[in-house]
Amino acid sequence: RPVGEIEVLERHLPDALTTQTQDTPGQPDLSSTLAPEPLLLFLAKLRAQAETGMMLVDGGPDGHRRKEAYLLRGSVIHVSSSDGSELLGQSLVRRGIIASDELDLALAMLSRFDGRLGDTLLALGLLDTVQLFQALQEQAKTRLVRLFERSSGRVVFYRNVHTNRLETPVDLDLIPIMLAGVEIGFPGQTPIERHRANVDRLLRR
Repeated sequence: RPVGEIEVLERHLPDALTTQTQDTPGQPDLSSTLAPEPLLLFLAKLRAQAETGMMLVDGGPDGHRRKEAYLLRGSVIHVSSSDGSELLGQSLVRRGIIASDELDLALAMLSRFDGRLGDTLLALGLLDTVQLFQALQEQAKTRLVRLFERSSGRVVFYRNVHTNRLETPVDLDLIPIMLAGVEIGFPGQTPIERHRANVDRLLRR
């Protein structure tokens, strides 16, 4: 049987198979190219309009992986990614929150906790609930901020499309994501220099 048909095993796979399917729910309600400025405007529109639904990012010609983000009234509640480097366990080890051997222990015990890494880490006492929630928030934020590193691809939004894999909503405001994205997409004084000549027109007392 395909591993994806066995729930307890499917949970061990990278999020490539936890993004819903390669099929899309029809015509998107919003779309944009993937580059820092269009992406910034796209996220700003999602927040300003308090949108609920699914944001889908395809790989693009430069070999990036697929990502899905689910929003509820303009806030991010879940992000899935097919990039193995963005998995929760790897993120926790990279940030020094748990050791690699502790992650190995948790992975070995996953089957006792229905394949849920977060629940396993809590049960083993390697994380408390606050740390787990913060880690999930950081993971979701990182997955979206890294979109600002891209220079190709496409992002689309489908209204009122919901995930059936939501276990712990992360409730992330888009503003910190956008600000972190600006630092990546517009390094140094780039935004100031771009608009310096228009300051008199753009700013008033």
